[in-house]
Parts: sequence; C-alpha cells; structure tokens
Amino acid sequence: MARPRYETEEHLEAERAVAETLEDIWQPLKAHKLPIKYVADYAFVDPSHTKSIRTFVEIRCRNHMSTTYGTYMISLYKFMRMLELKNKTNVNTVLVVDFQDGIYRYTFLSERIYQPHWGGMGELRDWQDKEPVIYIPISEFALLKEKYYA
Repeated sequence: MARPRYETEEHLEAERAVAETLEDIWQPLKAHKLPIKYVADYAFVDPSHTKSIRTFVEIRCRNHMSTTYGTYMISLYKFMRMLELKNKTNVNTVLVVDFQDGIYRYTFLSERIYQPHWGGMGELRDWQDKEPVIYIPISEFALLKEKYYA
C-alpha cells in the first residue's frame, strides 16, 4: 500500500510564493515545478540560454524564526538524493527554507559530512515519520531575503 501524501494545497501555495520570490532574486531565472518523481521541488531555468537548468531547489516553509533552533533537520534520504542530483548533473542544488524572519539557502556540497541521527517529526502521522536524519547547522545557511514582522 502506498504511503499517503501529507502535502496540502496550502503547502504547495506557500512553496509557489517562495519560488516567485526566488525568481525576483535570481532574475532572469524562471521557476518550473518538478513532477513528484523528482527529489527537488523546482528547477530554475535560464530562458535566455537554451533553457539550461541553473539550479534545483527543495523548498521548505517553517512557522518559526531561523534562530529558534541551532540546526535544521532533514531526512537523510532527502539529503542523499539532493546531493546525488548535484553530483550527477553538476547543477547548483539547494535547500531553501522560508522561516518567519527570512528566506535562507543551504547549498549541497560533497565535502560536507554530517553524522546521521535517529529522529523525525515530533507529532507522528505514521510509523515512517521516524527515520535517519541529519542536522545542518543554521550557520551554514545564507540569507537570501530578510522578512520584517511588527
């Protein structure tokens, strides 16, 4: 039996909004949503250069500040697949996280090594929510766009 999809239309809309912001930042690149079979959410394409893919992006939206935790948790499987995408294509491959205080980018690089841990979601949806994960230090993320809240 296939695992249910927990991604909602609200999640997809939040991703689309981040992708549009990235288009503004990374002009002239244009965002193209990737089919579910791809590990990344978007391919950013250079329309003026034979439609070359310049960046693969996984987008995550969080409802807390970037300073709430010292690390960002990602599934080891997702991390390995994103790194494989980078290594096999030599295309810039990034994780973009939309926190309450800003949009941040982590770039996948082969030379970065992380210790895997057992972890996952705090509130279990099903047994697969606990798995090997890695914790990326927030200090390894670069600020793309600051957000201001009153």
